[in-house]
Amino acid sequence: DGERRLLLSAMAALVDVAAFATVEELCEFVASQKTCERVLASASSASVTENVLQPFWDNVYAHWLVFSSKKVDSKLQALVKKRFPGQFRFVPPKTCEKVIKGKDKHRQACVEVFGDGGRPAGAAHIVEAGGVTDIARCSITAEGPEELLDILKKFEEMKISRDGVELVSISNSFCKSMDSK
Repeated sequence: DGERRLLLSAMAALVDVAAFATVEELCEFVASQKTCERVLASASSASVTENVLQPFWDNVYAHWLVFSSKKVDSKLQALVKKRFPGQFRFVPPKTCEKVIKGKDKHRQACVEVFGDGGRPAGAAHIVEAGGVTDIARCSITAEGPEELLDILKKFEEMKISRDGVELVSISNSFCKSMDSK
C-alpha cells in the first residue's frame, strides 16, 4: 500500500541515486502496464492498488542499493588504485538483476530479524536485498598469505569518515572449507 510504505519517499530515494533516466522509466518501474493489466484482469479480493504496487515493493530496495553503490564505487576504485598500485583490477558493481536474483537467499533471515510484515509465508521481504554482499567491489592480487594479511589490515583500518569507504564484511567464496575470519 502506498500510504503505509511511503510510496513518494521510496520514489524520491530512487531519484536521489539517479536510478532512472526519465520520469516515465520510474513510473513504469513503480506500476508497469503489464502488471496493471494482469491485476485488473484477475481482480481478486485483495486491494488492486496493493497488487499493482507489490512488484515495486519487492524490488525497490535492490534498485536503491545498486544505484547507491555506484556513488561509492568511484571512491572505492580511486582509493584502491592509489593504495594498491599494480595489484588492482576494476570489477563493475553488481547489476539490479543480479541482486534481485540473489536476494531471496536472505528472505528467511529478514523474516526472523524484522518480522514478516503481515506478508504470506515465502513472500519477498522488503529488505532482503540488503543481504546481498559486495555490490560495490574490487579485486586486489596478493603474492602470498603475508601480503594478503597486510592488505586486509589496511582495509580494516579504513573508516568511512576519513577514507570514504569502510570494510563491513569479509567473505571467502573461493574456498568454502576455509574460514575467512
